Amino acid sequence: MIVCPAGAARLSCIVAYKFPTFDEMRAIELAARRARNRELARLARLALAGIVSLRKRLASGFGAKGMRHA
Repeated sequence: MIVCPAGAARLSCIVAYKFPTFDEMRAIELAARRARNRELARLARLALAGIVSLRKRLASGFGAKGMRHA
């Protein structure tokens, strides 16, 4: 689970190194809503948007080759 005060480093680590679970995606969304730090809130929203976009691409049948050009 993501803890909001852990900051951007923890958030980017989770997004960069593993595909987040549904619970982690929900935690990112909550962190974005609750963050007092504008930069952390912006990063959380961008991360969530990227994850949702990736899931949509995977669901629509993009393979590994297609993802490289996305």
